[in-house]
Amino acid sequence: MKHTTLIIGDIHGKLDKYENVVKFANFYGYNTLTVGDNGFQKEWEWGLKTLDTEKHRWLHGNHDSTDYVDSPLSLGHFGVWNGIFTIRGAYSIDRIHRIQGRDWFPDEELNYAQMSCCFDLWEKIKPKIVVTHDCPSSVCDQLFNFNDQPSVTRKFLEELFAVHQPKQWVFGHFHQRREKTINGTRFICLPELNWIKINH
Repeated sequence: MKHTTLIIGDIHGKLDKYENVVKFANFYGYNTLTVGDNGFQKEWEWGLKTLDTEKHRWLHGNHDSTDYVDSPLSLGHFGVWNGIFTIRGAYSIDRIHRIQGRDWFPDEELNYAQMSCCFDLWEKIKPKIVVTHDCPSSVCDQLFNFNDQPSVTRKFLEELFAVHQPKQWVFGHFHQRREKTINGTRFICLPELNWIKINH
């Protein structure tokens, strides 16, 4: 079955602007998928009460409450939704300015067991379209000219990219528009609340 999905950049609690994108998507019969950094308790509770989770789903970034990772709105730790391979998580460089359990969560990145299962699924499926919050370390180097964070996620995504190169890979986290084809994969970084349409 063919789908049209709007991939949406970081929300960061700006629910009014996000809801306008959802209304647009609903009018045309599109699904939506966010790249993460949606918000914390208030935002997730709003999403669960307001959205049709059959059509609209949220990926966890590093600025999301992991208390909701198993909720119907969440895309979980990793997996495939309507043919799109998703992986949550990123490293928070601002964690020292945040409060654990309120706006920072120690399990913001996948653990070893989760990464191992994700790696196996990646090798098995060899996805064509990928959505993550962060990006592989080599891509960070090429698109942003830095990669100095102790990010487990970024290193793990690099391992996945070395094994298989999908057709398209969309991510957020950096709040800047970037687009470049690297080793046959079209990488697109979405700014906050920007979106692209994917037919798949």
